[in-house]
Amino acid sequence: MARDAHGTVAANLYGHVLKPRRPVTIKGVGETYSGVYYVTHVTHVFAPDGYVQNFSAKRNALQTERRRKFSATGGGFLGAVL
Repeated sequence: MARDAHGTVAANLYGHVLKPRRPVTIKGVGETYSGVYYVTHVTHVFAPDGYVQNFSAKRNALQTERRRKFSATGGGFLGAVL
């Protein structure tokens, strides 16, 4: 079952530019939903108070690979809305 994710990243803090058709690791949303997603859409918003990236992504499986660490302290996106 495919899973869709939608979220906003504070790009100034994240330090990377998201690009469609690229994989991205989403962490900190629990063992079931953390993992590698495929970015399907990105909107870049530049404002006086900062730079944010709104994104959509898909994943074709649940659960993580056991050898990877997907804790909230491990980096990656935090708090993506699933």
